[in-house]
Amino acid sequence: MKKSRILGTALSAILASGTCGAAFAQTTLGVSDPSAFLMEEADEIALSRSAAPSAISDQASVLVLEGDGGYRTAVEGTNGWTCFTGRAWTAPARFSEGKRVWSENNFDPKIRAPQCFNAAAAPSMLKVHRIATWHFMQGATTTEVDLAIGEALTTGAIAMPDDGAMSYMFSPRQVLTPDGGRFHPHVMLYMPHVTQDSYGRGSPMQGVPMVTESGSMFATVVILSPMWSDGTSAH
Repeated sequence: MKKSRILGTALSAILASGTCGAAFAQTTLGVSDPSAFLMEEADEIALSRSAAPSAISDQASVLVLEGDGGYRTAVEGTNGWTCFTGRAWTAPARFSEGKRVWSENNFDPKIRAPQCFNAAAAPSMLKVHRIATWHFMQGATTTEVDLAIGEALTTGAIAMPDDGAMSYMFSPRQVLTPDGGRFHPHVMLYMPHVTQDSYGRGSPMQGVPMVTESGSMFATVVILSPMWSDGTSAH
């Protein structure tokens, strides 16, 4: 299996910038069988489009994952939105003692996370997912992927989320846990360094926004919706 190509200067550049030096988790978890993460193109397009209401996704660009880890544009959109289906490693990161924590669940081939990004989120959050996916499918370890993302942030290949950057995760067909579980339909607002205290403490089920990766450059405000993209109730 081909190994990810990481520049030899990546670690020193990241540590010097202070961007991600504390986020490295020394682990060898990764993808053992890239083919297990692939889908039939028509099925992947339909699943990706289900991430947002049809008024948005019908005119969006749609990406499909290929065997080399690249996402190919299978449908050219007209409204500036991009829909794709993330694999297990696109889940929000967890941290312990300043280090990013990965688990075997981050490489479960059954997990499918359809998501539609607006144009403001494509150079940042969508780019993170695309870079991570390419490296993992090429055989990289989690440590190598953390380095690659850190380097891309340092060089500007990944931009900070722009004002208004957001995505939809409204698909009723999402599979977010190994046992087939799904979360409520939700909007994700990308707001670097925001914390949960900015929105108060409380239950998302009671309308309180939930902040994932709180305080980091990837901080995301999650707001639940009562409806799936097909118009059915999420209650």
